[in-house]
Amino acid sequence: MTPLTNESIMNRRPAPVSRDGFFGRESESAELLELLARPDTSCLTILGPGGVGKTRLAMQIAHALSQLSVEPFPEGIWFVQLASISDPNLVPGQIAEALDLELSDSSPVDSLLSYLREREALLISTTSSR
Repeated sequence: MTPLTNESIMNRRPAPVSRDGFFGRESESAELLELLARPDTSCLTILGPGGVGKTRLAMQIAHALSQLSVEPFPEGIWFVQLASISDPNLVPGQIAEALDLELSDSSPVDSLLSYLREREALLISTTSSR
């Protein structure tokens, strides 16, 4: 893996949004967009039982954000699938792989956090198996 640069992150986007429409989540979408626009929001979690559309909602929000004339996450919007991970120690490596980022062997978590701390990017992770 190679270290991530601003040039390489600019064109990365999450998985495509479903073409069969997205209905009935207007209030949730508006609330999430409002929360993501706040400068004090550094982590946002969507909770709910399996199959209610959490991942689809997150992807729809990412798509809406990427269509704005002034992109709120200029360094990219990233999607990380964590469904195949059963060992929590492997999560930093999976995220780094999605970012095409090389982590230090001595402290992968610190290396990842140090990198992300300086970025204006949105990282969407899911444990769904879709």
